[in-house]
Amino acid sequence: MRAHLLQTAWPSEGKKAAFAQVRELLRGLAPAPGDLVVLPELFACGFGPGSRDAAEGDGKLEETAEFLSDAAREWRCTVQGTGVGLGKDGRLQNLVSVHGPDGRTIGTFEKIHPFRFGGEEEVFGRGDRLLLYEWNDVVVCPMVCYDLRFPECFRRATLLGAQLFAIGANWPKTRSEHWRALLRARAIDNLAYALGANCTGTDGHLVYKGESQAYGPKGEPLGELADEVGVLSVEIEPRRVLSWREKSMILDCVRDPAELRVVRGA
Repeated sequence: MRAHLLQTAWPSEGKKAAFAQVRELLRGLAPAPGDLVVLPELFACGFGPGSRDAAEGDGKLEETAEFLSDAAREWRCTVQGTGVGLGKDGRLQNLVSVHGPDGRTIGTFEKIHPFRFGGEEEVFGRGDRLLLYEWNDVVVCPMVCYDLRFPECFRRATLLGAQLFAIGANWPKTRSEHWRALLRARAIDNLAYALGANCTGTDGHLVYKGESQAYGPKGEPLGELADEVGVLSVEIEPRRVLSWREKSMILDCVRDPAELRVVRGA
């Protein structure tokens, strides 16, 4: 079975153009029924001053979710994408929406860590829960961009059964080496697949280099795109995760940090 990372251009021309771009990529790809499709963070609207105008619903997505659902149903795939919702407190929500081959909503996930350095936390809320969903024989955990810097969330998801992390991002060129290092580290830390779908282009301030990439459960590179619009397709073998975890026994050694005493030096 295969996972496909769609590397789209920064959505400077609005949602309809962004949706059309994804449709074109899917037509060219023609994914097999049952495959997984992962889109970059806020692929249809981007993050910026217009985020509030892009908000679609109270605690959920509407227009974007409908598009993702239609795409999933048309290609009989599982499709994961993100958009902007509106929380009950008036703050925005950076939401992942996952849809199964029949188009139904499998689950939603709110980005846990708004990007404080970029001012995201001034307008966006913080998620407080993880989402795990089953894709064929694999347990998938979605994450969003800045979440990649917080390994404790990934470890928690792994201990709950996650075998593959699917990350949608708007990761800028200025920190592309961090993107590469952190994505690979999350695969190595958790003996899991780590897939990162990033955008390419510019929002007028930052440049996005793309570099969507994937790593296997030993941290081995499975593929990477350059800075053009395109698709990275990788084979996913669930048994590789299970066998490596059984052999290495790393996860058997995990200690709860709350159990550790702190001794301070003089």
